[in-house]
Amino acid sequence: MLKYILTAILFVSVSFAKASYKEELNNLTPDQMAVFMHSLSEGKNDDLSLTLAAIAWKESHFGNNKVNKTDGRHGSYGTHQILLTTAASYLKKNKIVNVNLKNKKQKEVLIKFLTEKEEISSYFALEELKYWSGRHKGDWKKMVASYNAGNKGINSEAGEKYYKDVAYRVKLIKEYIASNNIVY
Repeated sequence: MLKYILTAILFVSVSFAKASYKEELNNLTPDQMAVFMHSLSEGKNDDLSLTLAAIAWKESHFGNNKVNKTDGRHGSYGTHQILLTTAASYLKKNKIVNVNLKNKKQKEVLIKFLTEKEEISSYFALEELKYWSGRHKGDWKKMVASYNAGNKGINSEAGEKYYKDVAYRVKLIKEYIASNNIVY
């Protein structure tokens, strides 16, 4: 009997979560819609529009929560929650600037750019997705899992859970785009 009750509770909670996701997508504020459209547009050239939008939704609710100071050594920031160490690494690797995260001013400037400039957040997110796509020979599932879990990727509980959540959000975004005739 307990097994049936637990199954019913699980079914109701999953159904409620799915309805909540759809409601959230259908009730975007103008600012959130701008982030949504920006993510779709920025990801278009790399065929990552839906993925980038789903990550923006998962990571920051389309820009509502751009700061997670407890993620990684220095936190993650921006619409796509880029680890500060990842952003600094890309800047150094591409010979743009060498950011010393121990320098408070340099760290604050990088955080400011990630949290205030959508194009910066989406740039680093796309670079990270393309990096993992290359490492995993184009395997979308592994790429998405590694975006969150790094080298552990799909072989970790966190990576698997992240992949499933992003994949579900991609499905909902496809439905939303179709039902609202959104062109990007």
